[in-house]
Amino acid sequence: MSATRLLVVDDRPESRKLLTVRLLHEGYRVQQAENGEQAGTGEVWVCEAVHRELAGRFEQQALPPQDLKDYPQPVAAWRVLPG
Repeated sequence: MSATRLLVVDDRPESRKLLTVRLLHEGYRVQQAENGEQAGTGEVWVCEAVHRELAGRFEQQALPPQDLKDYPQPVAAWRVLPG
């Protein structure tokens, strides 16, 4: 079975890197995008800043806070649902 491919979207490179490293560690194939326009289609998880930017444009589902290695607190994340 192939790994699920995810696209991490965040305008902050350090946040994208932290989430990407966590997802890679869990066996996901990960791509990154800087903003919602670059996101395109597929399984998209976004952080709080991008979540606010996409509000009203895409339906989103809240995910449990994500514990990231070497990050002091859990990170809020949302899944962008297909429209």
